[in-house]
Amino acid sequence: MAARRVVEIERKFDVEEETLLPSLQDLPGVARVDEPVEHRLEAEYFDTKDLRLAAAAITLRRGSGGEDGGWHLKLPKGPDDRTEFRELLGEQADGVPDALLRLVRVHTRGDALVPVARLMTTRTPWSRWHG
Repeated sequence: MAARRVVEIERKFDVEEETLLPSLQDLPGVARVDEPVEHRLEAEYFDTKDLRLAAAAITLRRGSGGEDGGWHLKLPKGPDDRTEFRELLGEQADGVPDALLRLVRVHTRGDALVPVARLMTTRTPWSRWHG
């Protein structure tokens, strides 16, 4: 089975710590704003022992919690965007899914992918609905 493929555009902005979130309800086209829900997330990142994927700006992680749990492989596409491949945890929760292994084989050259980092975070997303 092939991994689900999406293009992700990510831009990060720095603001001062005292900057307040504007009222999302007042934005044009927003019909309603749901109350935020706190998610506890765990992400385990995989790479070769010598970090070949990281050197190639590739991210491979297994995540749980929140709304997008599962395997995520992000390959660089341009300065601000990456192609992301997703797999559900399914029966292969402890090992990297074959579909994702095939996509990084050129970088790993047969070396094992091992856990290299584990992050536990709390995320509070805000949902807005366009009318």
